[in-house]
Amino acid sequence: QDLAGYEAARAANSYLERLLRYARSPEFPGDYTSVAAQVLTTPTVFDQTVTISAGADHGIAPHDVVVTADGLVGQVTRVFGSVSRVMLITARESAVRAVDAQSQSAVGVLERGSSASTLSLNRIAKDKKVDAGDTIVTAGSPGGGALPSIFPANIPIGTVTSVGQSETDIFKQVQVQPLVDLSSLQSVLVLIPKAKPPAPAAGRTNR
Repeated sequence: QDLAGYEAARAANSYLERLLRYARSPEFPGDYTSVAAQVLTTPTVFDQTVTISAGADHGIAPHDVVVTADGLVGQVTRVFGSVSRVMLITARESAVRAVDAQSQSAVGVLERGSSASTLSLNRIAKDKKVDAGDTIVTAGSPGGGALPSIFPANIPIGTVTSVGQSETDIFKQVQVQPLVDLSSLQSVLVLIPKAKPPAPAAGRTNR
């Protein structure tokens, strides 16, 4: 029993080290810092949310993006002093602007798939190239004055498992398997936008 506990602790420590390595890597989104947090609860079929061990006391705010070293987890929806609630990308209410990393013109909206463990990349036009095995990543904000995305670009989300289309549909049916095992999360990173420097007051100059 002691050995099992030791192995579990070592695995958890290794997982946390991997998270922190990712936070220091070039792949980590620019303009963000991170807060590491333990995952305290497990999602269910009917409730695709988890509670994490970081809250307002740690600088967490609603709509902060949550990731692991493998990819996107979801976004913070409720914040308390020392804990927060995170909606997973497999929740029915979740919608993420996403793109095929191998086909940059294939931009769609990633939503819950046919089950709590799958995703569907919707609104991909039939003329766009998407293949099984492609990697789906966050697309970031569209620009041009369109509503910005809370998710920074190029965070891995999942792998395309199947692509289908029918004569009557105007969009492809693209099924995606998340890269992160959302049913057994241990620790996560919350992305905290770096504060923008305050604009100088009118009529004043820095000396």
